[in-house]
Amino acid sequence: MKQMTIFIVIILLVVLVMSVSIISVVSGQSSAQTTITSAKNTLKNAYDVAKQAEDSAANIESLANSLNIAADLLSKAEIAYAANEYDLAYTYAIQSQAQLDNIVNQASTLKEKAVTSKVTEFVFDILSISVSIGIASAGIAIWAILGKQKGEK
Repeated sequence: MKQMTIFIVIILLVVLVMSVSIISVVSGQSSAQTTITSAKNTLKNAYDVAKQAEDSAANIESLANSLNIAADLLSKAEIAYAANEYDLAYTYAIQSQAQLDNIVNQASTLKEKAVTSKVTEFVFDILSISVSIGIASAGIAIWAILGKQKGEK
């Protein structure tokens, strides 16, 4: 009877350990999948923001390199997930997400700088044209005044 009790206790411990392992795997799988999905959405957003920055005449070469790195990390996450390596998939997805968040911030900053630069350039052009017109007008006025004075003498 004592051996039977020990056997039952051992069986219960094995079942308990397996249950905890299964719960841990399911939880890891869910976390990895959620993080991968989030990183995919952020990748699309980062690409869109980088494209907007480029359309604003910003130099996005460094962003393009960072996007490639983030996409590579996301691919590694998906490969690890497919191989049932959920902890590794989660780690890669988190790294990709962090890289992508940084890209979104950088792209927004580059876009703002490009727009500001365009506005500054436009204002400078308007001022240059105004000054040129002013100088030309003053030159014509002086020429006209001097021409009248010569004609009167």
